Amino acid sequence: MTRIDFYVQNQASQTAYERLICKITEKAWQNQHEIFLLCSNTEQLDRFDELLWTFSATSFIPHSPICDGDGDGDGKVVLLSSERKTLRNYEVLINLTTDVPEHAGKFIRVIESTGYNKAMREDARKKYKYYKDRGYPIFTHEIGKNKKNLFNV
Repeated sequence: MTRIDFYVQNQASQTAYERLICKITEKAWQNQHEIFLLCSNTEQLDRFDELLWTFSATSFIPHSPICDGDGDGDGKVVLLSSERKTLRNYEVLINLTTDVPEHAGKFIRVIESTGYNKAMREDARKKYKYYKDRGYPIFTHEIGKNKKNLFNV
């Protein structure tokens, strides 16, 4: 069954949120997972396309935006999309949308964040309830409380 990981960050800033998503993506990629980063819209996709290259001077996260089903990826790059479909089965979904995608249960793992503002936290509560009501195993990680890896296998 799909494992759900919620990341709670106490810093209420967009920059801290974006950096956290990039760090989680980097860690999952370093662990050789196939990653599909689902964005809410094309503006967010463009933002993360840029951030994954620039968020850290020492990191390298190969990634590629996909649009309207162009290519199916090969697991060697992180795929970014604002389309609510996957082209094949990926291991990890990093969900940046406001709700649970229909295909979330096809992944081995789904990463969710509680975001950085009240609206995002409310959306995260609804998603948590959705997953809990359907019996998914849920794990919560409070960032800043301990120094564990961001993405434990």
